[in-house]
Amino acid sequence: MSEPGDQAFRPSSNLGTQLDEATAPRLSWPLKPFLLGWGLAATAALLVRFGGQLLLTDPCQGHTILALLTPLLLGPGGLALTASSWNDRPKAMFGLGLVMASFLPTLLLSAYDIGQLRNIGCAGGYLIVSEPGGDQISEMTLAAGQSRQFQGRIGGYQAQSHPGNFNLSAQSMSDSLVITLPKTVVQAGEVFPITVTAREDAPSNRFDWGVLAQYQPVPGQGPQEQGIETSSKVAVTIILDRNGQ
Repeated sequence: MSEPGDQAFRPSSNLGTQLDEATAPRLSWPLKPFLLGWGLAATAALLVRFGGQLLLTDPCQGHTILALLTPLLLGPGGLALTASSWNDRPKAMFGLGLVMASFLPTLLLSAYDIGQLRNIGCAGGYLIVSEPGGDQISEMTLAAGQSRQFQGRIGGYQAQSHPGNFNLSAQSMSDSLVITLPKTVVQAGEVFPITVTAREDAPSNRFDWGVLAQYQPVPGQGPQEQGIETSSKVAVTIILDRNGQ
């Protein structure tokens, strides 16, 4: 027979269940709103990127704004939502999910898209040197006595906005490296050939070469700035023979 005092110290059978139910929401709520915010924001960013690329028919105009639009909206927007809802923890975590989506994958895709704009010559102030039909180059290897063909393209200017000509001139750090430009006058966006030759007596060394383009405006048309110019720089390593010796 139990005494009345025993019941005062007997733990309730529902106490463990009540503690589990009280702590379960605290352990489970942060992750779900965060993943929901990240998933919705990432999906929206991908849809905006895909739809914008379909609607923008010009290869250059509007693509920079498109690339920067979603990270600039998601990042500050998510931070504002988090700060204003700090006492509402699920909503605050949802805002942090938006912030994370502004970095991954949105900002990474934006950086990739802007890099692609530069490669195709849509970034102002760049002169692109590339393999014929290939990607932009910044360094190369050339054997003494060898020649290689490249192509150049002035980036960031359109023939409609800059109808004048660009005068080309070759630049080389050494007389052992000869840069030949078959065309010395081109328009914006026009692809022009470049031939790079290492003389037979060229020493084994590393040099820089490039092409300078200076804009000559058409009177009464387009911008009249005489100081517009852009250039490229490529590093070349000269070896003594084609076997790398």
